[in-house]
Amino acid sequence: MKLRPLSDCIIVKRTPAETKTKSGLILAFSEEQKKAQGIVIRTGPGKIMDNGGVRLMGIRPGETVLFGEYSGQAFKFEGEEYLMMRENDVVGIVEQ
Repeated sequence: MKLRPLSDCIIVKRTPAETKTKSGLILAFSEEQKKAQGIVIRTGPGKIMDNGGVRLMGIRPGETVLFGEYSGQAFKFEGEEYLMMRENDVVGIVEQ
């Protein structure tokens, strides 16, 4: 990817919503139902503090993160849809 986020911003690719339950039931899907989970594609260098120092990011590319339903700004880049959000919009990191 040739896009580099600034400051404490991250670029997330939203994971697709589930179409089946674990038991095999098919779920009705509407465009409004989007999963609030995604994979971090790129991160900025970190938040610039008042004293001029940089607080490094606690999130790394490749991690799966959870975020609020209305977090981030959606955009398209090279035909793909992404979300740009700040590090503090992330609720948690999914450990596997």
